[in-house]
Amino acid sequence: HLILAGFFAWKILAMDAGKGEIERVGLEVKESISNWKMLQTQIASIAVRADSSVRKEVESVRDAVRYADPVTSPQLQDIERAIQNNVDRLADAVVSHNCEEVKTRVQELLLQIRQRSEMCKILK
Repeated sequence: HLILAGFFAWKILAMDAGKGEIERVGLEVKESISNWKMLQTQIASIAVRADSSVRKEVESVRDAVRYADPVTSPQLQDIERAIQNNVDRLADAVVSHNCEEVKTRVQELLLQIRQRSEMCKILK
């Protein structure tokens, strides 16, 4: 009976540890999805403020973010930080009505989002 009780106790402890890990991963996924949606919202608000001559380009960035995989991993932190920096620069260019800078930032962002998507596929 002691052996069965020990085995049963070990099984319960293992299940509890697994449950904790599943909950931790679930929270990380929810956080990454939330962060990606916030980025999409930020780009959408930039598109609204953009001049009509560059609005379609900014909306293409919004769409690229919209259709990209929102789940991240620690290996993507550098590229996601670079994307956020370029979004901030894009916002500054839109506010200053610098159309050439907006077009440059849009091209850079589209490339970075594409690279991030490819890296996501590799890491899965």
